Amino acid sequence: MDHGDQTPPAADFNARFCAHTRAARKACRMTQARMAAVLDVTEDAYEKYESRSPLPHYLVGRFVEITGAELGVLFPAPDDEAPRRRREAT
Repeated sequence: MDHGDQTPPAADFNARFCAHTRAARKACRMTQARMAAVLDVTEDAYEKYESRSPLPHYLVGRFVEITGAELGVLFPAPDDEAPRRRREAT
């Protein structure tokens, strides 16, 4: 499937999730090394969670607990069109 210049939805979700993960960690003033240690993962693995692959589901709860981030903030919202379509359908 050719997406042209558009980012595929899964890649866009992953990029935004990783960015939100990074922002949540920085907001609680933790280094990547410290977060990796607290989550009991390698620094390389944790760096990946902020750059290209979202946190695995088994780490999300602990990450939210540590950072105080809300799940609604951590998980990217759908594109701007989706809420409009839902509202128009009701």
